Amino acid sequence: MAANPFTTHPRATGETYRQHFAVAMGVSRQLAGASIAAFIHALLPPVHQHSASDRIHGLHDCLERGDRDGLRRNARHRIPDDR
Repeated sequence: MAANPFTTHPRATGETYRQHFAVAMGVSRQLAGASIAAFIHALLPPVHQHSASDRIHGLHDCLERGDRDGLRRNARHRIPDDR
């Protein structure tokens, strides 16, 4: 029997299709938010000065830690004190 293309990759990450869908949609939502913040920042430089980069760093941190819950919900990044 041929492999199901909808479950092969999720299974390789240790997730069901539904779990993988939730993680991928969470990442997509967070990247969309970062994109909107970057767009607003481009128009109004004093606004959202760190929002997009903080979200991207947070997503990277979650990926490095394997924190699927953080990817699904709301990735957080430790903001340096010197900002």
